[in-house]
Amino acid sequence: MKGCETSAYLNQCADALRAVPPATIDAIAAEFQRARNGGGTIYFLGNGACASLADHMAADFGKQDLNAAGGAPTRSLRTHSLVGNAALVTAVGNDIGFDEVFALQMRGRLAQQDVVVALSASGSSINVLRAVDEAEAVGATVIGFTGAMEPHPPLQLRSDISLQVPSDQIDQIENVHVAAHHAILRSYLRLVQQ
Repeated sequence: MKGCETSAYLNQCADALRAVPPATIDAIAAEFQRARNGGGTIYFLGNGACASLADHMAADFGKQDLNAAGGAPTRSLRTHSLVGNAALVTAVGNDIGFDEVFALQMRGRLAQQDVVVALSASGSSINVLRAVDEAEAVGATVIGFTGAMEPHPPLQLRSDISLQVPSDQIDQIENVHVAAHHAILRSYLRLVQQ
């Protein structure tokens, strides 16, 4: 019986991953290339498992971009994880309010050529949506990674490009987000190496 449950779970994850349109993956990769070519920065942010993925994405894209350019690029992708500085995140959360931990870090730094990658399985995290406010205020591109825990989460509706996993199960949403990240990275590297 347990083998059947495991098989069903893996099939559900595979179905959710297959439902992500390849065109969305390629559109995100193209947006990253646009930011790179325009001197923009990509900011990654999220809470919990999404925070871990934000760090993971910032590291992978920064490192692989340097590898793609042979270690001595004439132009490189600037990445920044807004969750990586625990002292700053907790200071802002404690002294100002957790709703501001991402928005405050971008305020005064964010520019129109930048991209904000906002990760929220629910699509309703207030601090993530406050970061979207900052992006919208300067005309930066918002890429939202979310799920279907509600039919049309605010993050999906406010994203320029939305990668919504068609699942209301948090673990499946997180699995697909990680796999989508790696697919975007591959697509981006193909663009950079052309």
